[in-house]
Amino acid sequence: MKTKIKNNILAGLLVVLLLMGCRKDLGNYEYREINELEIGSINDSYEVALGSSPNIVPELLFSKAGEHKDENYTYEWISHNPKVTPEISKKVIHQGRNLDVVPELGVGDYIVYYKVTEKSTGISWQRRFTLKIFGEYKKSGWFILNDIEGQARLDYYEDNSANWHSYPKIYRDITNLILDPLTARPMKLIGKPKFLASFTNRVQGIPTASASANKYFVYIGTEGSTEKINITDGFIWKEAGYAFVNETSSGNPTVVDHIFPVGAAMAFAVANGNLYSTFYTGRVYYGVPLNQLTTGETFPISSHIAIPYSMTTLMFDTKNKRFLRSSGEYNRYASVLPAGNFDPNGLNKDLVWMGYTSAFTGQAVAILKDGGQRIYLARMGLTTAGAFSAIALEDVTDRLTGIKDADHFTMEEQYGYFFYSVGSKIYQYDMDTKQVKMVKDYGSRKVSMLKTNRTMSRITTTNEARYTSPKYAVIVGTYDEASPNDSGTLDFLRIPGLMGSISTYYSFDGLGKVIDITYSETQ
Repeated sequence: MKTKIKNNILAGLLVVLLLMGCRKDLGNYEYREINELEIGSINDSYEVALGSSPNIVPELLFSKAGEHKDENYTYEWISHNPKVTPEISKKVIHQGRNLDVVPELGVGDYIVYYKVTEKSTGISWQRRFTLKIFGEYKKSGWFILNDIEGQARLDYYEDNSANWHSYPKIYRDITNLILDPLTARPMKLIGKPKFLASFTNRVQGIPTASASANKYFVYIGTEGSTEKINITDGFIWKEAGYAFVNETSSGNPTVVDHIFPVGAAMAFAVANGNLYSTFYTGRVYYGVPLNQLTTGETFPISSHIAIPYSMTTLMFDTKNKRFLRSSGEYNRYASVLPAGNFDPNGLNKDLVWMGYTSAFTGQAVAILKDGGQRIYLARMGLTTAGAFSAIALEDVTDRLTGIKDADHFTMEEQYGYFFYSVGSKIYQYDMDTKQVKMVKDYGSRKVSMLKTNRTMSRITTTNEARYTSPKYAVIVGTYDEASPNDSGTLDFLRIPGLMGSISTYYSFDGLGKVIDITYSETQ
């Protein structure tokens, strides 16, 4: 009896629910037809040369005609490298309707997704295809180190041997395209940029079973690391194998402030107030500081040093305010210098900057400042054989316009002119005739770099077209402080003799705040 009553109750509830479901929906709703999208004009696969754009222009066919406006949609081209670990396999290579840019992808095979999203609804559509990047980097060109909001970015302007200095291909953030062959991890630069240097060196500084012949390297220095790229073998980077510590005899330093190449497998480095050298054939390696005397006395040095094309260098003792010479080839000790037209010992002045020019058979030039804020220019003979002479020490405070506020300096390599910048202005000084003049005014733009590139190659009649500007140009980097990440420019200034009018070899733009630059001399 109880079971029959329960069944009747359940049947009644079911009838009520059915009646409720059949009631007319009296709510005020607006129904909208979904705008469908068909993506056309994208092939299933593409093959593109390294440094080139695929130039894919999709055809977007919406079901609701006349309602498509670009500003109502977002576009993403997303690459996937199946050979790379998942956390770094996917990358947004462009955010425009068309893939009409050079994708930041290295050589390899990729799966690419083209994704279109409607902003108002969040509905998205996508099209999948494969992209093969083939080819290789040409090995001659300019490497440019940028500061992008306190982080380092390396760009590469690839040269063309059939038409030198035409630079048909430009690679932004090229380290992002270079993967460790063992881990497939991309090369990353950590922290603020410091320097670039390029020269022929050994794969590893210390002889090991895996040591091989000389290769051409580009060194990149940042606050967090000192990295290098093997240009000879095709822009190779190895996270562990190319660690700078492998070039030391003691495990120190692991990071340097600057590297100064002087020849094949020969260079100096400065780190934390110490001077080091490497000389492969002489079995000399970074590790033992050179800033010490035979008496055992050590002293901190400035990061500015002067080097001819030999294993001799001029350093400045920041504690005792003096210049000293060192030969990093075999002698591990610094030597006190003889007096000449001035005494290089106990100057009682601070070093602001020091550089070198091959003009005048080789001279080191230094800018110093005393306690009264007077500025001095020191000229010192320094030959490749290591011969030193104290030529002159002059107070140039009142002679060189704005020199108290100068922030960048360089020595021109062919005629030995001294250049410096004050704000937006570039000045040229003839140290013999004492003539000074302003040669460039960049107006509202700020100077970020002023230098001459140090080349190992000698200029001959057969390579003049290639090496004249890398060797002799005075290079000026400027940027707009309102947009420092993309307003950077480089001017390669042509310097004639007799303080003649300066012209320009060529210029680069679209850079960030340029910190340093170096030219790859290999082919």
